[in-house]
Amino acid sequence: MSRKTKPPRSTPPRSVSSQQHCSVGDAPRVGRPLSLICGACGASGRYNVGTVTLDPTVAESPEQDTIAEGVGFTGYFRCRKCDAGGPWELPVDTLMRVTGLTILALSGKEDVPLVYGSAATFDGYTFRYATETEVHLKQLIDHEPERAFLWVRLGNFYSHCGQSKLAKKAYNRALELDRKDIEAHSMLGQLFVEEGRPLDAVPCFHAVLKHARDAQQVDKKLRRNLVRGAIESLLEAHAESQGEINLLPTMDPAELEKRGNEPSVVELREFDLASEEGINDLCDVFLPESHDSVGGLFRRIRSRMAKARANAAYSPDDWPTMPIRREALVVGRNDSCPCGSGRKYKKCCGR
Repeated sequence: MSRKTKPPRSTPPRSVSSQQHCSVGDAPRVGRPLSLICGACGASGRYNVGTVTLDPTVAESPEQDTIAEGVGFTGYFRCRKCDAGGPWELPVDTLMRVTGLTILALSGKEDVPLVYGSAATFDGYTFRYATETEVHLKQLIDHEPERAFLWVRLGNFYSHCGQSKLAKKAYNRALELDRKDIEAHSMLGQLFVEEGRPLDAVPCFHAVLKHARDAQQVDKKLRRNLVRGAIESLLEAHAESQGEINLLPTMDPAELEKRGNEPSVVELREFDLASEEGINDLCDVFLPESHDSVGGLFRRIRSRMAKARANAAYSPDDWPTMPIRREALVVGRNDSCPCGSGRKYKKCCGR
């Protein structure tokens, strides 16, 4: 069934937090299933609807009977009888539930599973039901089947909807088209972690670090977040395996052969990965914007060597003879948090 892409509404979407844009994955979800009536076959049932959306242009209408026409859901579900993805009719109890959520949201209460606005995809396509998004993304893929970016968007959609099997198929297809797509690698690794398969996730996160410099088409902020997430996941896997899992990816011999006589620069550095600054420094190693040119890299190395020579110019007689003691409390990433929460430091105050 074909459907034309609808243009974005002239009224900008608004959320309960007064922001124009928010991620579907960050929005709270309705805690229990809601009763719905399938508009295609009339069958009723209870479904996990995800986050409720309410179109403000409909909600502000003086006709109260039209409010139900502006209600949408971000959860992915279909009618258990006819497999239709919508439209859905709201029985009285569900309409009362949505009305109550709307009142709480507009009163300023936080963590309400209702967004006062319209849900939209990356290209501005607005939708009421998640199944409409699925149809729209597949239509885009039909026009550009070899575009890995679209397969990643479809994978992200399935991942947000809890459809991990469908998400994996989409991410693997994206990697078949572009083996250096760091977002597909990262999201695939996260799915493995959520399934309790951290060993299968390690190659995915290694690939993120390995190809991050080549991912020039990825937004800088997203690229840094992907690199940082990969490092944190690898740190955890490295610690839990007692060092058996490599923290950083190794160089493929085939890649070295391709370089031929291309000169290489070896820089020896130490990173305090228990600190925020140390993790950020390690992220910079894999980000292209941190290495503007080979000449700039050489200048940084020469500057560090000059500082090292200046520090070595002092005579050992000038060095302090008293032992140096660390006064501050040292907390490892996997140690219990000193705040007393009972969680690991990296999962609590270390964030």
